[in-house]
Amino acid sequence: INRSVFGGFNEVLIERETNSHASIILDLMAEGDEGLIVLTGLGFMYKRSEITKSLEEDVLKHLDTERVRVFMRGESLAGYICSKQVETPRGRLYDLEGIVFHPKHQGRHLGRRSLVSELKTTGAKLIGLQTQRGDMKSLAEAVSYSDPYLTYELASYIGTDNPQYVTTGDGQLIVKQPGRYKGKPLYNDMIQFIKNEYQIPGVDTEAGDALVLVNRVKENI
Repeated sequence: INRSVFGGFNEVLIERETNSHASIILDLMAEGDEGLIVLTGLGFMYKRSEITKSLEEDVLKHLDTERVRVFMRGESLAGYICSKQVETPRGRLYDLEGIVFHPKHQGRHLGRRSLVSELKTTGAKLIGLQTQRGDMKSLAEAVSYSDPYLTYELASYIGTDNPQYVTTGDGQLIVKQPGRYKGKPLYNDMIQFIKNEYQIPGVDTEAGDALVLVNRVKENI
């Protein structure tokens, strides 16, 4: 467990090889209205009263990964970024599995700043993710070169089955995995999801499709 300061936030890095990985995650999840469960629920547009046992189990499974970087402001949880690293024939791949910041800390480019820090720290040459949110796509593309052909080639390294090329209405070629999320959207409030302009052209959110992305990291991020 490494503790440091990042952008005015106290930071805890939890890596799987530490014996206390699981217990620390459980402790952070259990901290009431400031815990990881509630924060993740906010990220997926769930109100506190709508968080179910099933969602709690999904969050724990999601965070059972190689690397979780948690950001604190005082005693309050501000956000986290979780990932794993995969070696591929094209170099080390940073698989971004999740990034969430509390709404009161958003608008300060914390997502990009923390992602850039992670890429530099890990020395990854590639970044990969699967998502339904357009802002996540934009975040990844801000630090990498879009390459649908590379994505298709390496999609299996981030757990993508049956990747498919799709040409969007504006002629952009993307890669998606149809029905990845069990044929339903990840997000609880689809009206707000659409209002926030999170929809990705060519990806059917309501059918559980996911955008797949594996790009080469920019040299000067």
